[in-house]
Amino acid sequence: MIRLFVADTSPMASQLLADALRRFRNPRFEVATPKSVNPDDCLSEILQQSPDVAVLALALQNHPLGALQIVRELRLLALRVKCVVLLEQADRSLVVESFRAGVCGVFHRFYSPQLLARCIESVQAGQIWASSQELHYLVEELGTTKPVNIVDAKGRALLSVREAQVVRLVAEGLSNREISKQLSLSEHTVKNYLFRIFEKLGVATRVELVLYAMAQRDKPQAVAHRTVA
Repeated sequence: MIRLFVADTSPMASQLLADALRRFRNPRFEVATPKSVNPDDCLSEILQQSPDVAVLALALQNHPLGALQIVRELRLLALRVKCVVLLEQADRSLVVESFRAGVCGVFHRFYSPQLLARCIESVQAGQIWASSQELHYLVEELGTTKPVNIVDAKGRALLSVREAQVVRLVAEGLSNREISKQLSLSEHTVKNYLFRIFEKLGVATRVELVLYAMAQRDKPQAVAHRTVA
């Protein structure tokens, strides 16, 4: 059973979406909806109920980015609630801003409830829900801004120089073969580096690695101490 909190653009819309999700038998959902879709009220109810996944319309009660306000607050509080944001359109800036805020998935309204159920199940299992186009947006955003410096709480680098180079090239959208050519390494060696990077950072896919790198880039950081390869 996956415990959900569903806040759509209005209480009625929230109830209709909740009813659709309750009809599923695999996976099964226990769904709660808010009395008010004001972002502050939704946040308060999420804190009280502590659901597994919160499904939030991007715009909540005259707040165009109300869902992201909630996601940022949950992230600051370090709660384990995973968030999916419902988008009206596949807008590049909204997709990037949503993942930057800390969502685990973005879902477009023109898709079916069945696909939304799959999205929720995947996010609850710890995966990222993003299309190849949305990942491309994130890669572009990361590649056009300042370099990523992945450090721990004390400002010490978590990756070796070579591992950091691999992360940078992954963030630029290069395949393993392209990375191997760029760094004059075998593809097998690149795969080994990626395995070590995933293990160190606690991620499982290239998508998660890109999102992790983006989150690190946006955090204020101390000066890093370089580790030895």
